[in-house]
Amino acid sequence: MLVLKYVNINSNTAYIDFLSQIKTKNNSQKKELRNKQYNILKYAAIFIGLIGLSYLINLQLNTTPAFEKLKIEDEKITLQLQDGKTEVLDLKSNSQIVEENGQVLAVQQKGVLSYKQASNSNKLSYNTLNIPYGKRLELELSDGTIVYLNSGSSFRYPVRFLQRQNRRVFIKGEAYFKVTKDTKRAFIVNAKQINIRVVGTEFNVSSFKEDESINTVLVSGKVQLEDTKAISKKNNPLELIPGHMAAWDKEKHKFRIRKVNTNFYTAWMEGKLVFYNMSFEKISKKLERFYNVSIININPTDL
Repeated sequence: MLVLKYVNINSNTAYIDFLSQIKTKNNSQKKELRNKQYNILKYAAIFIGLIGLSYLINLQLNTTPAFEKLKIEDEKITLQLQDGKTEVLDLKSNSQIVEENGQVLAVQQKGVLSYKQASNSNKLSYNTLNIPYGKRLELELSDGTIVYLNSGSSFRYPVRFLQRQNRRVFIKGEAYFKVTKDTKRAFIVNAKQINIRVVGTEFNVSSFKEDESINTVLVSGKVQLEDTKAISKKNNPLELIPGHMAAWDKEKHKFRIRKVNTNFYTAWMEGKLVFYNMSFEKISKKLERFYNVSIININPTDL
């Protein structure tokens, strides 16, 4: 049985209510459209800004007169020897690093500095490489381990590793390691607050002074990480597996582990920069190191 129910509705009121709903819906759609347009324009502005920034950098690197005031003096890679002597490396030429006694310490050829020829010694002697902004260097240690040093980094290492002693090196900045396997001598990288212990593997370490964390990205093999403070050595070291990053928080003194795309953190070796989920402040700092430029952000708020 069908029941009809009549409702007394004022036609004027219904019409006004109908127009109001249409207006509200239109306003909502316009607002949604404006938000979409704003987001598109926002990301477009960031994209255009980065293109413009790259254009300015290229102009600066080409020393265009209009940008002459922005140019930063080109620094050289320096090698500090154990005796305090400092050598300046020219990557465009081949040369030898010779000790005072005339023995060859290292050979530089085609942009690679190699210690494979270093003479045998029972004394532990350290050298320090300083890589300025805008430069990178490939280093071969006496055991065959390859180290790629990024711009703005400092690396201290033994001229020759001694027998029956762990291979210990020190990094400030960023480096990629291809460690030669040696089951009798662990390879230990000291990055200020943490130690990274390996036998044979490939990984990237980023330990710049201005960064909030020390990041270790494992590409292959296995590494162990530990706090350098004595109180933390009572705990078992943290083991990292390939495809993951361990970020050591400098203030909280603890690790955070997450899965990452390792290509994002190793692209710099191929002369590429990858930015992912990063503030403009951090992006500009990486650009400054990579291109040896000074970037001034006059925007009142960071993107």
